[in-house]
Amino acid sequence: MIKVDNLAKYFYLGQSFSEKIRRQEPKALRAVDGVNFTVEAGQVMGLVGESGCGKSTIARLLVGLETPTSGDVYFGADSAQSLKQRDRRAFHRRVQMVFQDPYGSLNPQQRIGEIVTRPLIYQRNKMTDSEMRTLAVTALQEAGLSPASDYLDKFPHQLSGGQRQRVCIARATVLEPEMLIADEPISMLDVSIKWGIIQLLKRLVRERRLAMVYITHDLSSAGSICDQLAVMYLGNIVESGPAQQVIHSPQHPYTKALLASTPSIDPAFTRETAQITGAIPNPLNVPKGCRFHPRCPIAQPVCATQSPDDRGAEGHYAACHFAFDSQPKTEELA
Repeated sequence: MIKVDNLAKYFYLGQSFSEKIRRQEPKALRAVDGVNFTVEAGQVMGLVGESGCGKSTIARLLVGLETPTSGDVYFGADSAQSLKQRDRRAFHRRVQMVFQDPYGSLNPQQRIGEIVTRPLIYQRNKMTDSEMRTLAVTALQEAGLSPASDYLDKFPHQLSGGQRQRVCIARATVLEPEMLIADEPISMLDVSIKWGIIQLLKRLVRERRLAMVYITHDLSSAGSICDQLAVMYLGNIVESGPAQQVIHSPQHPYTKALLASTPSIDPAFTRETAQITGAIPNPLNVPKGCRFHPRCPIAQPVCATQSPDDRGAEGHYAACHFAFDSQPKTEELA
């Protein structure tokens, strides 16, 4: 089990001369502010929310590209922070990432065989070139590039976008990690290719018993791949639970607004228009009380003064004063 425990990341801004003279505290941008969730082996946890809510910062924290301000990630009983300090290579054997951009995340000067075997070289495994090449071939074939031998000597510019993303997945899985972070892995791909990548990730999670965090803006794809779903707003998780429950019976007004904004392929299908107004607040000046109340269509005076606790049961929770009151269920996604 992978456990994220009260994870937070603040980016502190530089101070002006006058602020230093007055000894004012530096302003902090709260990119991630007290996030908790768990992911079981063989399970996919989805993180959804609009741009700027902190999803990609969580991904970078999980793979060690950022150091948390507070909180930690645990692999079973092992602390990620302690493991990174003790043996960084061991940490990266356990967690890997598939980046959003399959064009920018591959070195254009390296051949595909070099790219996929690079993690093995970094780990200083005592393998011959032939053994590493065999592992690279296996990883590429499992990623859907077959026959793999046809791709080993090619450069990234000779592949399509979907093929490049499969190379990225092969590079991430060649070390057989316990946890895989997929940061919007289909957002830059053609519609015809997206479903193949989703099916590939689902199969890898099932066959390798991976714990995967899937980050996306697309609630339709989240519903097809995720077992659990967490909706983020301004650095916090505002609703979480089984993916189908969150999609078909949303409780937080923000989740309802996201679903109302999801397009349908059925021209006869209609949804209630999202009622929220304005833009996401500045994370340098987080609203008091419920963070969503300046944009919430059902906000009451209590929302501006008191932070809501998680309400719910049986694994489905929402941070809203009025969650799980008698409400009609949302129509299913088309």
